[in-house]
Amino acid sequence: MSEKTNEKYDLWEEYLRGIVLGIPNMTTTERNEIKELEQKILPEINEKKSTDLQSHPDGTHKVFASVLNDVKLNIPVMLVGPAGSGKSTMLDQVAENLNLTYYPMSVNGQTAEYHIVGYKNANGDYIGTSFRDAYEKGGLFSFEEIDAGNPNVLTVINNALSQNFYLFPDKIVQKNERFRLCASANTYGYGATRQYVGRNPLDAATLDRFAMTYIDYDEDLEKQIGPVKEWTFFVQALRRVVSCWDDRVPPIVISTRAVVLGGRDVQSGTNWDNVLHKFVWRGVALKPEVIGAMKREAFKSFIKNYFTYKRTK
Repeated sequence: MSEKTNEKYDLWEEYLRGIVLGIPNMTTTERNEIKELEQKILPEINEKKSTDLQSHPDGTHKVFASVLNDVKLNIPVMLVGPAGSGKSTMLDQVAENLNLTYYPMSVNGQTAEYHIVGYKNANGDYIGTSFRDAYEKGGLFSFEEIDAGNPNVLTVINNALSQNFYLFPDKIVQKNERFRLCASANTYGYGATRQYVGRNPLDAATLDRFAMTYIDYDEDLEKQIGPVKEWTFFVQALRRVVSCWDDRVPPIVISTRAVVLGGRDVQSGTNWDNVLHKFVWRGVALKPEVIGAMKREAFKSFIKNYFTYKRTK
């Protein structure tokens, strides 16, 4: 076969490959970049083969405006979503926007009533809490991971929300008009799930106090804040593949942290496979061929989405 024939054959192969990947009429620059990306992301394949970004001008999540409006209206909000989806960051931004002091409190099975409302010590002196400060002086108080707490203990907030005063261990305190209460959770409060096995069912009376807002990973925001665009698009593609893979695969959380922190690692020159093991696989017991199959499947949609995005820039 002549050199000219070989060249035509290669061009035809690249043309067909572009159709398969969803990138018709690939340019030479695009073909070369795809080969480089294959070598970074899919090193186990043959060595010879190697969406428009929506604006987030203020760097906030896509549901930020809705949550901000609810808190402004004094509606207690429970943000429900997967780990690393930006729930705590959003509440911090809400508090800043409303000029409120932010009081986050991490909740777990050992959280007791006195951690919330305070107590009197042996000398009869009242020992206060951040909840008391927010309730009395004003501020946005948030129960972080509220579904990890003891449901019986958390019922103490029911009266605090339903009336304008609360009997603390030392005295009755009037609720400040600028007091706001929110919470974040990985579940809707109905108990443990396959991914979040340490979560408790919450009392129905407590759940009824909150407006539930689902906070998923905001992929448009990730594209803005991720330090390495190729890494961001590939992680997002891999997230979709993992979410619908065989049920026998253990739960894998691929959060916005994987985009940002993993992106920094890639940016420093770390091998992509090493970064994936640190921020995606995290020691999950998967056979190398399963990981390879997931990566190859993700690579297809990654290439299409990434180059479609690049063409709009």
